[in-house]
Amino acid sequence: MEYLLDMWPLLLGLAAIGFGGQYLVNRKDRQKDAAHLAALREMAAPLNGAVLTHGQADAWSAELWPPFEMKTRGARRWTVRRKPRFEVAVEFTRGPWRVRLSEASIRQRSASRRVHTHYEHRIDIATADLPPLKVAERRDTDWMGKPLDPNSEVALLGAPIIKEPPATVAQRQGHWVQAAISAPANQQLAAFTCDPASAARMLNAHSTAWLLDRMYAMPRILTFESGLLYTTAPGRIDPARVMPAVDTMLGLLDCVPASAPAHR
Repeated sequence: MEYLLDMWPLLLGLAAIGFGGQYLVNRKDRQKDAAHLAALREMAAPLNGAVLTHGQADAWSAELWPPFEMKTRGARRWTVRRKPRFEVAVEFTRGPWRVRLSEASIRQRSASRRVHTHYEHRIDIATADLPPLKVAERRDTDWMGKPLDPNSEVALLGAPIIKEPPATVAQRQGHWVQAAISAPANQQLAAFTCDPASAARMLNAHSTAWLLDRMYAMPRILTFESGLLYTTAPGRIDPARVMPAVDTMLGLLDCVPASAPAHR
């Protein structure tokens, strides 16, 4: 007992160091969040857009594809220390189109048992209710630079996601099949749909040529579903990088028959 009494100043000091370190980490995170929010407001101003936070920041497509869906399935759900949530969004009009950029975060334990905060962002564009369709890019080479078979699983970016039917298709147990894309776009693009005839009209020569010309800014996976064209990407909203992706999606909509601006 006397030994413990002698040790209490040391224990108290260690506790103070721990709390102090956590306080500094939290303060640094708050400063980063404040700077990020300021950057989003600066981006929104010339677009006549609005920055939304907390309960107003949910993505329009959140019920169709929840945030961090692939990170919280199966055994991965046991690593979650704070559930995914949308924390900030930027909503604006680009030409006649209504656009929402939403940012979500999650706290998750890594293999080293450290808890990290991860971010992802969503681009939603409101359009007419077009048939469900997912479009993804094919890779020409693997991570070592070796050529890939364009029909291989490895060549198809986001294969598990694009091959999974969207929520609206899964609910009615509809068929989900690979869509035909005419050459030369079929060497660089792949698509899945429940309506091959409509997909052929959507992925016409104009729309596929637009995507091929904008591969540098094409999001990894594009999904048409329930009156939305949306995509999800890792990381926070980067004002310098997100607008080229938005413009690529808007240009695609301009090439798709029956697409039209809509309100949410």
